[in-house]
Amino acid sequence: PAERTDWAAEAAAEATGEAGAGSEIARYLRYKAGDVLLACISWYAYKTYNHRKPLSQFTYSRGLRHMHLLMAIGIFGAIGSAHAASLTEGQTKRRWLLLRKQTGLAMLLALIVRAIFRLRSGIPPR
Repeated sequence: PAERTDWAAEAAAEATGEAGAGSEIARYLRYKAGDVLLACISWYAYKTYNHRKPLSQFTYSRGLRHMHLLMAIGIFGAIGSAHAASLTEGQTKRRWLLLRKQTGLAMLLALIVRAIFRLRSGIPPR
């Protein structure tokens, strides 16, 4: 039955609103999740910027440490979206795979930026 799923018909039904009130709730929750994510990022940036201390010579630069954190979040997001895609089918699977693809491209860009940061900063002595 999964081979005969008409994804175009599913997408058209979702676009016309035939999915019902559940889609409205899902849309609202997606917007709220985005708001929470933005609030968390803003809080992190505020705490990071306003509570800076002088760095020890035995630590990596702030930029490298933040890139490390962002890449860890992105990698867990890519793994989680791949797992979620394996558990679903149809349009939902396509959405999860698209999210995984976007996360992978973001991690590629982050890897390049991290390499540039690493080349511009020194290695702490051991």
